[in-house]
Amino acid sequence: MSSKSLFRSLIRTILSRLSGDCRGSQLVELAIGLPLLAVMAVAVAQFGGAFNLKQIMNNAAREGARVAVNEFSDYGTLHDNCANASCVSAVAESVSKYLQNAGVQPQCTFSNTTAWSTTTFSGTFTSSGGGSCSLASLSVERNVPVGIAPAVTSTRVTLTYPNRYTMGTLFSFLVPGSAADLPTSLTTNAIMPNIN
Repeated sequence: MSSKSLFRSLIRTILSRLSGDCRGSQLVELAIGLPLLAVMAVAVAQFGGAFNLKQIMNNAAREGARVAVNEFSDYGTLHDNCANASCVSAVAESVSKYLQNAGVQPQCTFSNTTAWSTTTFSGTFTSSGGGSCSLASLSVERNVPVGIAPAVTSTRVTLTYPNRYTMGTLFSFLVPGSAADLPTSLTTNAIMPNIN
């Protein structure tokens, strides 16, 4: 027998054995593919939830800015009555109500008072509630110039809200010792020209 025919015979034997018995191959494919599919499914759910929360936050910040541009019409003078931000407390109330009505979890509400700067006409409302609500904040700036001279005096409302990602635990389960640094909060802002 020639070496050429011996080689062909050997290849036929190997191929017939490999293609003949495939018991358990589906189990191996499942063991390899399932973790990847689980990561993809969780990632889609997590980032979809973050995108949805960001859209709700955008709307809440716009609602707060809409309220703020109508409030505090004499912001250019020194105010004793705005020392605790009572002149823009409606902003914190409207943003809190918007987030609650949207069903955002965790439900963090903003206090109605804060240290209000009568020189920069700005203040930051903190959140009440435990846990991750300590990451939530609402900043109102009433004297923001927008555009080139003559600049339009505007109000900027900046909203920061907690967002829980569980992807980090999934990554550490799949790859022991790995850590995914995902943001713990999302931030958005809205700017509108002052009406009053």
